[in-house]
Amino acid sequence: MIKYGVSGTRDKVTLNIRAAEAGPGRFTIEVQNSGAEASTKGRNGKPDGTGVGLTNVCQRLEARFGTAAKCEFGPTADGGYRVLMTLPLDRADG
Repeated sequence: MIKYGVSGTRDKVTLNIRAAEAGPGRFTIEVQNSGAEASTKGRNGKPDGTGVGLTNVCQRLEARFGTAAKCEFGPTADGGYRVLMTLPLDRADG
């Protein structure tokens, strides 16, 4: 169940999750949805979230990985919402 970001709409929402290498020793995880613009408003017409959850995730990544991690999030031009995290890649050969 996807609770946050899209719970305020009954419209069809597409969720895309991608992971890829991003150069030597790094990888990205991207989560993007369509229709978040309509879904960010609760029953009273005001935004549902406080914005704390993603900020906490980004702060935890920075605390764990320092400048080796990067976290970006925000609305997209087409009305969706996107989260992009870049993290160090540690390949365990074995």
